[in-house]
This record gives sequence, C-alpha cells and structure tokens, in this order.
Amino acid sequence: GVGPLRVLKHKETGATRILLRADPRGTIVLNKSLLAGVKYEVTEKTIKFPAAGEPGKGLETWLLQLKTPAFAQELGKVMEENKPSS
Repeated sequence: GVGPLRVLKHKETGATRILLRADPRGTIVLNKSLLAGVKYEVTEKTIKFPAAGEPGKGLETWLLQLKTPAFAQELGKVMEENKPSS
C-alpha cells in the first residue's frame, strides 16, 4: 500500500511500533512493534526487516519500498535508534 508511514513510541512504556496506513481510506496495512536484536537491512530504496507474525506463527519478513534513497536511509536510522535495547 501507499500512504503515510509513522514510527510511534509509547510515552509511558517506551514500546515502539511502525504504522503504515493506505491512502485514501486510511486502512492499516502495517502495524508492527520494532524488535530488539534484529537487523534492519537498508538498500537503495528499500528496508527489509523481521516482525512478529500472528500469535504462535513466529516471525514474518516485511519489505518497505520508499520514494527516495534519502528516505530509506533516514527511516533505517530512526528504526535502529528506536528499537528496544534488549
């Protein structure tokens, strides 16, 4: 989906998640917590990362395609800085 992507951090718990809503209706496409100890693979215009799947199903891999290489680098940096430490 194409739409606004946000990295949100809970004020009290510090838990961070990534939220993507599809234009024009705002349907949630991606709403996953950032995980500790994972590597966010940034390439020219993409970011590949594992996220928790449905309960009991393990991890699933997501690939985000961004508009420019600068957006990909910036999002990768923000995700690394905000993932849990342990």
